Amino acid sequence: MTGRHDTRARATSEAAGELRATRRLFFAAPVDVEAGVVAERVAHTLAAGDADSSVRWVPRANYHVTLRFLGPTPDAQIPDLVAAVRRESAGQEAFLASLGSLLWLPSPRRPRVVALSVESEGGLEALAAGVERAVCRAGVAPEPRSFHPHLTLGRARRGRRVPPGLREVAPVDADTSFPVDAALLFESQLSQRGARYHALERIPLGASHHPH
Repeated sequence: MTGRHDTRARATSEAAGELRATRRLFFAAPVDVEAGVVAERVAHTLAAGDADSSVRWVPRANYHVTLRFLGPTPDAQIPDLVAAVRRESAGQEAFLASLGSLLWLPSPRRPRVVALSVESEGGLEALAAGVERAVCRAGVAPEPRSFHPHLTLGRARRGRRVPPGLREVAPVDADTSFPVDAALLFESQLSQRGARYHALERIPLGASHHPH
């Protein structure tokens, strides 16, 4: 009996170890301080119209442009993912992106996410496509959804919707540019207070210089 119990306990311990060795990951383009301040100003303007606190507003430290969400990923796969994205990113030079208009996702009629569009004359689209090719080569299933670059400002709290009245808030000029010279691999840790993001790896683009 003791041997059987020990075997069961060891199997449970190994299963727990496998769970601990999985992280919730995504690749993203960083947003610099100046653009973050501008985006935060837009969020504060909108938050003033969210009287019922229906939206959980993203802290400025968490601002980014998601290139590819991976979800739960084994630790053992991370080196292959990073190496593949590093090889792909070496062929793309740094570029400029800019914050644009407000977005209501997935649709203006029933929004759950408040975001800003991000324009880059195709730079972000090319970077995301490269990351997609890389992660698929590293064993990740292809992403069926199309890529639409944006910066998330806030998400509706569980069981609620973004108040329609927020769309009536006077628009704020968010037009500001920022350099994209790297792809970052982030770990997302979820809690009742919201997600916390930790950068695990920074992968420079090309020569990794800022565009002029």
